[in-house]
Amino acid sequence: MDAQGYTKKIVELCTKYHISPTCNNQLTSHATGIGDILFRTLCMKNKIITDPFNINLTYFTTPYYDTNPIQQLEFRLELIMDLVKFNDVSMNMFHFFFSTNKYINQYIPYNSIHDYKLYLNDNSNNIDNSDYIIFHTKCRHNSTEDYRFLKLKIEDFCVNFKSKYKIYIMGERTFSTNDETKWHGITTVYNELLKLKQNNDVNDITIENIYNNLNYSNYKSDINLIQNAKCNICFGQGGQLCTSLIFGNFTIFYYKIDNVDLNDEYLSRNNHFHCKTITSCLNMIQNTC
Repeated sequence: MDAQGYTKKIVELCTKYHISPTCNNQLTSHATGIGDILFRTLCMKNKIITDPFNINLTYFTTPYYDTNPIQQLEFRLELIMDLVKFNDVSMNMFHFFFSTNKYINQYIPYNSIHDYKLYLNDNSNNIDNSDYIIFHTKCRHNSTEDYRFLKLKIEDFCVNFKSKYKIYIMGERTFSTNDETKWHGITTVYNELLKLKQNNDVNDITIENIYNNLNYSNYKSDINLIQNAKCNICFGQGGQLCTSLIFGNFTIFYYKIDNVDLNDEYLSRNNHFHCKTITSCLNMIQNTC
């Protein structure tokens, strides 16, 4: 499908969600990754950001990192609709438009966030009343990370770790190669986390590849598990970490790069703990879980 065909599909999709996109080459758009949407909405709810969320629909007129752009856009629209519905944020704060201006403003004042809580209502039956923790498979750092060393450390930990809780493994088993994975250095630690089965009650709910199988109902079911977990554990940045921080009640996560200026003091007040070495992260998991 060419750009014109995608544009027609986008307009039809916007109509379905009662959105009337405009054309404006003067507006600067904002990043629309899942984490970007969650954190910008959180900042709008907390009145840290008072300007509208500008979404340039032109980015969805070509394949989105080699995936179906219409599917990618609908997932985001469903998420935005729910965030508006269940949080004190107006739909008027979201501007949808087509623009030839491809500049993206990625700035979000992470350092100013005191309250890490958004809400979604999930009517699914995906409820587990037992005590459990979640290990997330996505592992996103950058070229400075020694992935081989990191994976060996995680694997060695998983072989010997015995939790007092049931364990879920959540996320994707593999990550398809595209421009984003090359730029950010994204992989998974799925194979390493499988070693948890040696000493623990493990429920593997991963799927092969999330990028090519985006499903909002599945995402909401994951959120339901995340928000009721005793602890969410993440080995890197990305949507899985953002979702855990905003919907979870307790998070342990590792990354050493400081390209996202999270305030560790405010994080800890929300029971989220940033470890800057993999050793300190694994030690905290051992002592907590």
